[in-house]
Amino acid sequence: MQDDLAPGQAEQSRLTDARKEAEGQAKTAQAELDAAVLAVNQARAHHALGEDYVRWYALAEEIDSLAGNLTKANDLRDMINACREELARLPEVDADQNTKLKALHEKHTKLEIELKAVAARVELIAGSTDVFLDGQTLATGKSCVITDEAEIAVGAEGELARLKISPGGGGSLADLRQSESEARQDFQDALGNLGVVSLGAAAEANSKRIQLQNDINTHQGIRDVMGGDNLKTDHDQAVNERSALDAKITKQHKKCPAFNRPTDAETADSLKHQLTDSLGTCEANETTARTQRETLTDQCQIAIDDEENHRKKIVDQESALDRKRLELKFHLETHGEEESRTQKLAELDGKKRQATAKH
Repeated sequence: MQDDLAPGQAEQSRLTDARKEAEGQAKTAQAELDAAVLAVNQARAHHALGEDYVRWYALAEEIDSLAGNLTKANDLRDMINACREELARLPEVDADQNTKLKALHEKHTKLEIELKAVAARVELIAGSTDVFLDGQTLATGKSCVITDEAEIAVGAEGELARLKISPGGGGSLADLRQSESEARQDFQDALGNLGVVSLGAAAEANSKRIQLQNDINTHQGIRDVMGGDNLKTDHDQAVNERSALDAKITKQHKKCPAFNRPTDAETADSLKHQLTDSLGTCEANETTARTQRETLTDQCQIAIDDEENHRKKIVDQESALDRKRLELKFHLETHGEEESRTQKLAELDGKKRQATAKH
């Protein structure tokens, strides 16, 4: 009966060997996966450090650019302030005021011309005695234009003769003189209100104000395009970010001592591409190792299950054999040895008949 267990025990031995081999392969696969995971983590750390260096050099360039623009923006601000200061010193003459001033000047000029047109001209051609016009000496060869009544005195204190001269025009002349005087006063008042002494000065002030305002607008436009008042904030933020990145890079180098620091932006960018490719390869290797580990782990579990199932089967067979042994022992004790021998002979004859029948 013990011989009936031999094939099962041999199979159990084979299954045990298969399980051990599967466990060895699974263990090797796990070790390879662990190595692949370690390589991926290292590659990711190097890749992150490479990205940090790319950003560091980009920030360095940005800071230099912002610093240059900030200097230009400050220069433009100074120029704008200078223009505003000069603008504040100029008379406040705008285009409308300049136009109104021109109109007042033209009105006064027109009335002045009309007044001169009706005025009288007095000229001393020759003489042997003094001649006075309204108390002022009238020199020989000199002429004067009078637009109002005037007195001419001949001789010292008019001892020889005194003459009264009235320009033509009558009552209309008086009105014209009044209009001319009012127009002249209006023009002078307008000049005073604007803080200028002449129409030319007003026009020059207006032109200068326009030019200064155009300069301010141009400078301000350029400054706004450059970033204007935000430049200082942007510059400070970039400097702070680079400082934080310096600390981060220093810390990362302790984890990646073999990492070679790039010396410029171009080298950093090239290195980043290389590290990206390397990371891709490591991640692919990790995926392959993980798949292999899972496959071999599954196969190992199958081998374990096969061994365990077969072991249970052997145990069942051994239990059955033990039961037969007990039955045989009981039979021998009850019916004796002779009956047992007869039973064995009968079992043997039965096996022979079965064998003969098969052949």
